[in-house]
Amino acid sequence: MRLQTKILSTTMTIFVIGLVFMGIIIFSNVQTIMENQIENSMQSSSVIIEKDIKTFISGQEDKIELIAAQSAITDEGLKSAAGLDPSFYSIFTIDSGGKIIASSNEADIGMDKSEDPYFINARNQTYVKPIYYSESMKQYLVSVSTPFHGGVLVGRISMDFLDNLTNDRRGLGETGENLLGFIDERGDLVFFAGRRVPDTTKIETWVKEQAGNLPIYLASQGREVYMDSIKDYRGVHVLAFTTYIDKINMGLVIKIDEAEAFAPINKLKTK
Repeated sequence: MRLQTKILSTTMTIFVIGLVFMGIIIFSNVQTIMENQIENSMQSSSVIIEKDIKTFISGQEDKIELIAAQSAITDEGLKSAAGLDPSFYSIFTIDSGGKIIASSNEADIGMDKSEDPYFINARNQTYVKPIYYSESMKQYLVSVSTPFHGGVLVGRISMDFLDNLTNDRRGLGETGENLLGFIDERGDLVFFAGRRVPDTTKIETWVKEQAGNLPIYLASQGREVYMDSIKDYRGVHVLAFTTYIDKINMGLVIKIDEAEAFAPINKLKTK
């Protein structure tokens, strides 16, 4: 009886150890699968937003080229064109010498833009000037320009319309956020906060020493990576996926709280 008891006890012990070992393997596999699903989901979201932004900018190029096909454009005509598409902050024409001669915003008229990239690079073909700060407009813009009767036709695009394209947080639960940012001429980080947390500044600038390894800084440098267990501006651990949008020279970050992303796994741990 004692021998049988020992054999039974040993068998049960081996069985239990086997079950525990199998449970660990199964849990590890489930965790790996879920982590891959989360990364793939974030990457898919970034691909969709990047495509939406590029499609939007391409559409604005088409519109500017269509306006430029006219034989002549007056200030009133430019105002009407800008009014039909509120994404254009202003539309104006520049003569062959680089001066603005007509505009939907009369304050622009007479300004010398001969050294501006949207004039220099659009003499022979349509050009997109990536995100920049306009001193005259006191805001961040993207511009689309195209040749026009020896000069150039320019449409300034408000950042508000790019922000709208990042507001789609489907698949990112209750804590997901999308951020756009770029590195300015000083090397500092400027990002547009698409945050869920209220009472936060819409546009923030961080000097490069502060930006460090922030996901949005890496994205703005052209690096595309998946990052886990990093702290965001709230000090909360998050998962992040970075993408670089070359069309407008901006970085995009898709992020979600780690606790929410791994909630199903954590539930398994407690069972």
